[in-house]
Amino acid sequence: MGSMMVLTIFFPSIIVSLLITIDTVFSSVKKVFLNKILQLILIILLYFTYLFCLLSLSVHLLGAVYYEYSLILFIAYYFFRSYGKYLILLTPFLLVSYSKLIDLRVVVSYDQLFMIALLIFSLFVVIDWLPFGWRNLKFSVLFILSMLISAYFHLQEVGTSFFTENSGTIVLLITGSLVILVSFYLYFSLQEKGNARIREELIASKIDRLTGVHNYSALSDMIEFLKEHKQVITVAMLDLDHFKKINDQNGHLVGNEVLRDFVQLLEAHLSLYLDKNNVEIYRFGGEEFCIFFYDSSKNSAYKIIEEFRAKIETYPMGVGMTDGVSITFSAGIENTINQTDILETLKKADEACYIAKQSGRNKVVIYHNNYQ
Repeated sequence: MGSMMVLTIFFPSIIVSLLITIDTVFSSVKKVFLNKILQLILIILLYFTYLFCLLSLSVHLLGAVYYEYSLILFIAYYFFRSYGKYLILLTPFLLVSYSKLIDLRVVVSYDQLFMIALLIFSLFVVIDWLPFGWRNLKFSVLFILSMLISAYFHLQEVGTSFFTENSGTIVLLITGSLVILVSFYLYFSLQEKGNARIREELIASKIDRLTGVHNYSALSDMIEFLKEHKQVITVAMLDLDHFKKINDQNGHLVGNEVLRDFVQLLEAHLSLYLDKNNVEIYRFGGEEFCIFFYDSSKNSAYKIIEEFRAKIETYPMGVGMTDGVSITFSAGIENTINQTDILETLKKADEACYIAKQSGRNKVVIYHNNYQ
């Protein structure tokens, strides 16, 4: 009974407490140390320390190593998406080091330790690649499968059958994993709600008078906010095609009406797919707009914008002042998963928009590294 409580409640609670500490400390590291190489070195040293604490507690409380990949999976998926997954491959080296330094009893062979890391790393890459955007569900599957992969190798060394003699431990591990996931998601959800409230207050009064969306000043403030509060954001840059011709042929008043109609249609379209707290529209410049999709994949954003592009290309704009003006737009999309900061993401989304315009306009393009 005591081991069951430790494996399913107490130890998972300790892991969640470590994760909250990691989130706080890593955020401070990113603020204080701006050099990316130095950040990486400090993060590795901190991970080394946190993993040592986790393993020591595991051996002391449970008499064996459990949940050894729990910290790094959260770090890789929620805190450092760009390079965190490679720290998974560092974990077996740390385990070997600990086994020599503190006489940590690791029941599996060193070859098996590296096999576990390779399997979990491969699983991470495959699940992260899947196109659907249910972020927490994807991670839940990844986390539980990873805990079972690790348990399989460890328990095989002490039992004859993974699914019979060790079935009770397997159930406890799955239960403990769910406790970790639910507890972290509650913490993460509260954080995201707090960030959403701050974002809303930050930009509430900075509205573009013509279109009613957030203005460039609000975008600048949001960029500064997001530098400190890392979130998964997909950025779409939209630029109306040949808008100068509309102004030249119909006058600027008609051009203004077209911009208002375009934004109203865009807002209505986005509301079909997203809650208002998960998307923001900014007027970037004259006829250029920037959209932030929170916690959405590039593919999801692409489908939404592409559907809107097809919807409006024959839709008459400015009907109140003319017989109707047809417009199209070009768009570029990128997200923050593989970027060091939001400014780099904006730059690459703008580059993709430029590619769309250069290749014939009236297109939506997702940024790829081979554009460089």
